[in-house]
Amino acid sequence: MKRKNRQYKSVVMILFAVSLMLVSLPGKAFVASTVNLARTGQNRIYAAGDDGTLKKGVAWPKPRFTTNGDTTLTDNLTGLVWAPNGVAPTIESCAGEPMTWPQAFVYVACLNSINYLGHNDWRVPNINELESLVHLGFSEETCGETFCDTNAAWLNTQGFQNVTHTYSYWSSTTYAGYPDWAWIIRMYNCAGGPVNVNKNTFPNNHVWPVRGTATGPAQLWRTGQTISYAAGDDGNLQKGAEWPMPRFLDNGNGTVTDYLTGLVWLKNANCFGEKKWLEALDSANNLADGQCGLTDGSAAGDWRLPNFKELRSLVDHSRTYPALPVGYNAFTNLQFGNYAAYWSSTTHPQSEYLANVIWLDSGAFGTSENKTNKMGRYVWPVRDGQAGTSNSLVISKSGTGSGTVTSDPPGIHCGSDCAVTYPSGTSVTLTAAADAGSFFAGWSGGTGSAASCAGTDNCTFSLTANSGVTAMFSSAEIKDFLPLILR
Repeated sequence: MKRKNRQYKSVVMILFAVSLMLVSLPGKAFVASTVNLARTGQNRIYAAGDDGTLKKGVAWPKPRFTTNGDTTLTDNLTGLVWAPNGVAPTIESCAGEPMTWPQAFVYVACLNSINYLGHNDWRVPNINELESLVHLGFSEETCGETFCDTNAAWLNTQGFQNVTHTYSYWSSTTYAGYPDWAWIIRMYNCAGGPVNVNKNTFPNNHVWPVRGTATGPAQLWRTGQTISYAAGDDGNLQKGAEWPMPRFLDNGNGTVTDYLTGLVWLKNANCFGEKKWLEALDSANNLADGQCGLTDGSAAGDWRLPNFKELRSLVDHSRTYPALPVGYNAFTNLQFGNYAAYWSSTTHPQSEYLANVIWLDSGAFGTSENKTNKMGRYVWPVRDGQAGTSNSLVISKSGTGSGTVTSDPPGIHCGSDCAVTYPSGTSVTLTAAADAGSFFAGWSGGTGSAASCAGTDNCTFSLTANSGVTAMFSSAEIKDFLPLILR
């Protein structure tokens, strides 16, 4: 009998140890900055504080593209691998272009069936992948101060062949407003939008196959599209970095953090009203604490007008009116009615008198507006990280059970709200409460100011650095075995 008891206790102890291992495994970590945005390519300065002045984003590698032994080209900025021919040729039984949107998927599937260039994982690029080929400084790079050429001409100097600005390139992303339309890029002027022709019947656009994963140094993110309209389309493959949840955090000081990029946006998306482009730059560059509801300690010069890629990173291609992700209600006074657009700090690559804008009704981008026009043109300032003296706290949960973590002062209710920003030096107390059928097994993995969190008691610390900690919850059945182990 004693031998059986010892065997039983051994089994229980093993089960308990396995449970603790499961509990201690980290849950899905909340990622505070998932992607690093690339520069737009613009270097010429048109006004103080514009895109060419600040050059925000990951610098482009030199060379930008490398030709591989199989003749494909690797983009050294994103890691994607592109077919060498910008006009998809007829290859064996695979009929070349131009073609309709459904034919683009048939063509790429055919390439995979014949192991085109030694690979069978080609796909039609989504709109973010296709846009990554846009160079908003192509004219200045090619012709200096004289505006000339097209984005297609620049790409043809990078090792590609036959890239054309005639008609447009299909993406695999369907337009959420009208599922019969698809998103395209024009390699003439870099504009992108939903083409207002039926994707199922319009026969004149091009397809440019891509493969691989965007591993960086500049990463690409998912478009937001989850509905699939064709095998191999954006909704089917959902390529790119997964969006953090929650996507946005209201910092309680007039700012909102986007956890996809780490950028901090002005909460009031229409503090300044309609502005001309130079006025928009000036308004953003001089924004500071005490204006527009800000209590963040920021000073003039911390804020800026976002460049094209920063502004476009907010777009959710699964939505319209507005084309923004779930959680956009963290912002106020968003402008997305007819003819409403937001200025970027990026001058149009073919005219110094035009600047790029984003339309939040549809998410259309790259369309140019006269810089002297202010009707329906708005200002949405952005800045890097946290200005002033604030720190973030992020809670993760793991284990076989469930429960909720709350904070004093309020901000964490995880649950749903698992991240918050407090003024630096705030005394924070975290409390973990297990759900029925579970028990709180303790804190683990603390970083920053939360590194002291341990055991099962409430954890109190002074938040002086960006911090995080994991709350471990286990199923109550495991706890019931503890008395048996101690006999």
